[in-house]
Amino acid sequence: MLILCFRTSCRVLDGHVNGRLSRCPTCCKGKLKLSDKDGGATILCGGFFDETIGRHQSCPFEKANKDAPASLRLHPWYSTKPTEEQVEAMKAITLEQEGNADGAVGANAGEVPPELIEGAKKLKWEVSDGQGMKEAAVAMLELVKDVVDVPTDPKKAMIGIGKIVVANREKIKTATGILELVVQEYGIAERKEAAAAKQQEAMEDVCVCPENAPLCQALKELGNLYMKEGNWNASNTYKKAVAAVTELAYEVTADNAKGLGKSGKTKVANIGKGTAEKMHEFVTKG
Repeated sequence: MLILCFRTSCRVLDGHVNGRLSRCPTCCKGKLKLSDKDGGATILCGGFFDETIGRHQSCPFEKANKDAPASLRLHPWYSTKPTEEQVEAMKAITLEQEGNADGAVGANAGEVPPELIEGAKKLKWEVSDGQGMKEAAVAMLELVKDVVDVPTDPKKAMIGIGKIVVANREKIKTATGILELVVQEYGIAERKEAAAAKQQEAMEDVCVCPENAPLCQALKELGNLYMKEGNWNASNTYKKAVAAVTELAYEVTADNAKGLGKSGKTKVANIGKGTAEKMHEFVTKG
């Protein structure tokens, strides 16, 4: 009981002085919390449950409370029960932060643009046989290619949309219904670009050397991809590398990247040879 009261007191005092903790700036979904091990001197991310893979995703974010950027705090701090309007405002902030992780921005992030809906209504939509499904997929790709973030390779984009049409031909009979699934799968390009910019801005804020933010973003994306494939070891390797790079006081360049994974004075903890080579590839080729 005393331990619980001490933890609660730490959180209350910290919030009163510094403001409410926001969502994690690296994964965008985990809830930040004060470390119990050092009495709140460190801010950690608790990770989050990823419904797409049915598994809890850990997050390596860790920052000394005294060095935490202002962006990790939300104001005001409520010393009394917030009103319904204030609760809704807090929920809106949370949804926007989570949206940044999903490539969506704002309250209308999941909405299909009206011009696409009107275009879908005009499409010839007959998916009772193979030829009809092929023509439907071609028409859908032509409609969305400049707005939805489909693969830049036309063949891959066609295969992706074709799979959506085939998998849902029995239960979704309209072009507008398939359009919603396409947008859900790939997202709106403009919104994803805005979300990526917000992610990088948040990453720059937590990197000791802001120039390393794009590299951290790339490593984080690799970690997420491996997680979705079920390769937990590789995923954790890249997540640890993200945490290590955020603490570097110098920019990772083509000249020093490989040295971060080699034994010796340039070696950085949690960065192995393979990861260092990937980092070198990114800073030299993008």
